[in-house]
Amino acid sequence: HFAPVEMTRLATDVIRTLMPDIEDKQIQVQPPVAPLVVQADEQLVRQALFNLLLNAVQAVEPGGRVEIRWMPTGPEEVALEVCDDGPGVPESERSNIFKPYVTMRPKGVGLGLAIVQQIVSAHRWEIACLPNEPRGAIFRLSRIKSQASVA
Repeated sequence: HFAPVEMTRLATDVIRTLMPDIEDKQIQVQPPVAPLVVQADEQLVRQALFNLLLNAVQAVEPGGRVEIRWMPTGPEEVALEVCDDGPGVPESERSNIFKPYVTMRPKGVGLGLAIVQQIVSAHRWEIACLPNEPRGAIFRLSRIKSQASVA
């Protein structure tokens, strides 16, 4: 069900949902500031952002930092990033972490990023895991179609 999705509100909602975990670890979460409206299935994008943010919150140490940001990549395209200052993902694992049942956490099931991968594919977007220098990971969703912000 593709429709305009106000991403700033959606990101704020997802952060609020994860607030018990965020407060428990005293993590600083930087929400996006620029307004963004994209064509997407809101429930699926909410699930993808939830999974990415939950992974970031679980990856960082207490007192760590997580940031959600987006930037234009073309006239009507944006990239959305979830960045953290956790341990990062070894380069050798970056292509595997989107496969079902692959996890880097001792008690992880390995489905969160596989679900994100399916949601990204359904939207015809792309996803990549990049290093966040000097420390951490960046999960970048790209080829997202943006539209003029609705006031």
